[in-house]
Amino acid sequence: MNNDNTELNSNRALQVLADAYAAQAAGQLSKARALESANTLAQSAESLPLELRLPLRYHQARLLAIGDKRDQALKVLDDLDSASAIFPEAIWLRIQLAASEASDQANQMRWTLEDQLGSLLPMSAWGRSLDSRLEQREADKLEQPLSDSPLRPTIPRLDADKLLRIASLYDQMAMNAEGANAYREAIYSVFAPPGFPETGAETWMSDTLAATWLAIARNEASLGVKRWAAQAVFMAVASSPRVRAAAAELLRDIESGKKSAIGSKPNAKMLIEIAGLYRACNLHLRAIQALDRTAELPGVNVSSLRDEIVAEWSKLVSSYMSGRDQICFLFGFKTSSTPPEKLLPGQFSYGER
Repeated sequence: MNNDNTELNSNRALQVLADAYAAQAAGQLSKARALESANTLAQSAESLPLELRLPLRYHQARLLAIGDKRDQALKVLDDLDSASAIFPEAIWLRIQLAASEASDQANQMRWTLEDQLGSLLPMSAWGRSLDSRLEQREADKLEQPLSDSPLRPTIPRLDADKLLRIASLYDQMAMNAEGANAYREAIYSVFAPPGFPETGAETWMSDTLAATWLAIARNEASLGVKRWAAQAVFMAVASSPRVRAAAAELLRDIESGKKSAIGSKPNAKMLIEIAGLYRACNLHLRAIQALDRTAELPGVNVSSLRDEIVAEWSKLVSSYMSGRDQICFLFGFKTSSTPPEKLLPGQFSYGER
């Protein structure tokens, strides 16, 4: 494949995204312009490698839907699903498009898609909804009443500032896998999904998060996760046109397979801070992961703090299960058959079905 042609078309796609979403934010994205932008994206994507082409398809589908070409948008989303490109925003768009239908079949499809999001994003609102549905099904199977305790602790207790601080600390230590996961968990769990047709403020696709998406892309490019690094670049530009130049430079690195030469540099003070922040969010096992990494550093002993957090987590889980021991679920796990030390939300999945 001609590298110059690839760069030309990827830059063209970035510009189309920047212009289309900026026009929408200004209330100037007509249906005709949305369709024109979708068509240009499709043309640009054809000559791009699969890793770059698939993430663009989501934006093509969204612009088609804005242009009232709902069936075409759904066909693009179906193609993504067939390619096992499981982008949370694409699943959410399918849910939004299905919301206009009032039928049992449409309702069932929405619930299935919401459960899919819950499995993919266990810390999110969909993850909590999935746990509730699993509990209801288990209660029905066991013929037990489903009751809730007003004293039941909130797990997780999400806080955007804390989760983004955790991600930033991992980023500063060049711990790319942990940083990318923490950033994605913060975005998908704390911020609202984009509205339709306008995305809205403080959502996954808003100016607030443009720089965060670029940080994700840098971390994932260093890991060689090209498809997801490209997805983050396109989400950054969709969030704000002001990052287009930085996005273009980063996309060149992703296309070429360039990785950061900087190795990870774990820092005891930062890792202990991360553990404290996770603990405050009732994500104690994430805190334990940070402490276990700390314990690998020379001259650092965190065993006492680790034991304290383990004991606290065990009590928290016990309180969470109170009154529903046999039907309680957390992060998709049935708590009665899962030891507390295994009740850990899954890392963000880059795998394919």
